[in-house]
Amino acid sequence: MEDVTLPKKSECEAILQMNPVQAIAGSIEAGLGCVIGTRPFMQDQLDRGAVKARPIISPELSRTLHLCRGFASAHFRV
Repeated sequence: MEDVTLPKKSECEAILQMNPVQAIAGSIEAGLGCVIGTRPFMQDQLDRGAVKARPIISPELSRTLHLCRGFASAHFRV
């Protein structure tokens, strides 16, 4: 059986908690990599000139939305 208190236990022991979006944006601004995302994701950094954006022309990027119904699993029951 899973320990449902585990996430709370690890949260209490965390030295630093950070929003993943902020962590990614900060890493990109620090020059540690690149990201494929929408302009709003990095708009503040783009406005300040801290990062640059390039359009991806080919291949065309797309997302697929999947709607599911009737999914039940013992892992998700409360």
